[in-house]
Amino acid sequence: MKFDVSFDETTSLMTITMSEDGMANRIVSDLVSEEEWTTIRDGMVDVSTSIQDLGPYYGFPDTSVQISILNDSQEDRVLFSVLDGTILYDVMEEQE
Repeated sequence: MKFDVSFDETTSLMTITMSEDGMANRIVSDLVSEEEWTTIRDGMVDVSTSIQDLGPYYGFPDTSVQISILNDSQEDRVLFSVLDGTILYDVMEEQE
């Protein structure tokens, strides 16, 4: 899995993007079970809020944290995105 982490001091936004070869295909082909996806999704929500909670300890009291899993087939699109613990997009919601 590949990660890219950036921080914009002007907006206090930390952005974490993740991608893995074949991820989009595994999700579309149901190779990732609903239970596995829920675990991944809930973990990303928890990480987002945990990092946000640490912001004040490092001098960034208004830090926002966005975590996205990129669609490896079309990297300008995401499979999942969360901002400050709130899910912005979940590709699995579209498949239901």
